[in-house]
Order: sequence, then structure tokens, then C-alpha cells
Amino acid sequence: RWVVQEKIYDKFAEAAMAALNRVRIGHGSDPETMMGPVVSAKQQKRVLSYLDRGAEQGAQLLLKGGAATVPGHEGGF
Repeated sequence: RWVVQEKIYDKFAEAAMAALNRVRIGHGSDPETMMGPVVSAKQQKRVLSYLDRGAEQGAQLLLKGGAATVPGHEGGF
């Protein structure tokens, strides 16, 4: 969650979305991975709850969040 000054919001949002869309999600031991798994199903649930909480509090979601699916590692977290 970020709080951004209104006059730079559009430029910031565009840059943030571009950078986040380049993040490679994958297995923690893959050297190409930029964002790996969380430690447990409990932690995954906690992290995903932040998306719900933000939306409930009026946050504007710019990118679709949620649990990632990593090919070859279905059922992981």
C-alpha cells in the first residue's frame, strides 16, 4: 500500500505497474525468480487478507492480486 501525492499519482501508478508487471514469480531456488513463495498456507492467507482489507478501506487496486500459480508447483504457497 502506498500513499501518493495527487499531482504525481498518474506517473507513479504507471511506473509502479510497469515495474511490478516485470516481477518474475517462481520457485525460491530458481535464479530467475524475483518473488518466491511465502512460508506456509497460514502466511499466504494473511498476505491475501491485506488485499481484501485494503479494498474494504477504499484502496484502488491497480493490478489484480491473489495467489500465484507457478507451473510445476501447483498447490504451493
